[in-house]
Amino acid sequence: MTQREHWPEVARWEQYLVHREAAPATVERYLREARYFAAFASERCVGSAAEIGREDVLAYKAKLLEERAPSGANTAIAAVNGFLAFVGHSELKLRRLRVQPMPRCAVDGITKADYKKLVKAAHNKGDNVEALLVQTLCSTGIRVSELEAVTVDAVRVGYAVVRNKGRTRRVWFPERLCKLLTIHVFRQKIRSGPVFVTRSGNPIDRTRVWRILKELARLAGIEVRRVFPHALRHLFATTFQRVHRDLESLSVLLGHARLETTRLYLAEDEAERRRQVSCLGFV
Repeated sequence: MTQREHWPEVARWEQYLVHREAAPATVERYLREARYFAAFASERCVGSAAEIGREDVLAYKAKLLEERAPSGANTAIAAVNGFLAFVGHSELKLRRLRVQPMPRCAVDGITKADYKKLVKAAHNKGDNVEALLVQTLCSTGIRVSELEAVTVDAVRVGYAVVRNKGRTRRVWFPERLCKLLTIHVFRQKIRSGPVFVTRSGNPIDRTRVWRILKELARLAGIEVRRVFPHALRHLFATTFQRVHRDLESLSVLLGHARLETTRLYLAEDEAERRRQVSCLGFV
């Protein structure tokens, strides 16, 4: 008997999440965590969601703390809390772990010079489309999951309308990018729909974008682990704030619901923090 058959509430929760228009990646992640929790509870002889007790959820939290990093445990807790609320057990929801935000720069740190090397590497291999893909990601701050919104119509008006996590925003294209995208659309004879597509005409997906960036990183001589789609979005954010000093506008452009999320993008890396305190002259 599969887990879904054993706990039909999980299947109903999936329908609920889809009905609420949760992002596909969110649905997949939340279902995976709910199934892990259901499997754990079943091993404790819990026959259905209605039988879940406080001891069960606390034991599951202890298991998460043993097996996962705090951020991963919090992801699971958020999913399980949503499931508990759905099945009428809001009183059993778990407290998330307090985790001090780590500077994203320490992980995502690619520089503008690195970005230019990636674009040059694409041109050197004779792939102007890959170069344009990198330029689009970095000059707009768009998420890789939102690339499908970069359509022929969007190029004509100069911005893409993106709907993500229940919010709608405009992703503006720099004038130079619009010209490059227009040339690309003309040369590729794309008359409608997304401008970044596979040979079969399907929108380019996240996996393909990752592979492209990793290959370009190797060709450019950049440490491969530092190059991925979010690193380009991060570079857009830090560069925008350095030039304009406008956190609220940046938050809108990135599609963040809270300014605190945007502030995390702008945290200095650890080396810079050490340099700052070293300059105080107390020792």
